Amino acid sequence: MLFGILAQHWSLKGEDEYDVSAATTIEEDQQLLKAGFEYVTERNGIKLYRRPKIFSKLMTINKNVGQ
Repeated sequence: MLFGILAQHWSLKGEDEYDVSAATTIEEDQQLLKAGFEYVTERNGIKLYRRPKIFSKLMTINKNVGQ
């Protein structure tokens, strides 16, 4: 829920920077989805995913808070 609110806020600010990744197996798909990536498209059997860069910044902050 919090990520959804932050993503909406981030998109309202016009920020279009994304982390991108690719997957070729179901296991890789699962890892990316758990990490907050969303499916974009498939090309030549390779699935492409993206997530706003704000997610990677938040994950770094959460890891540092837990230490």
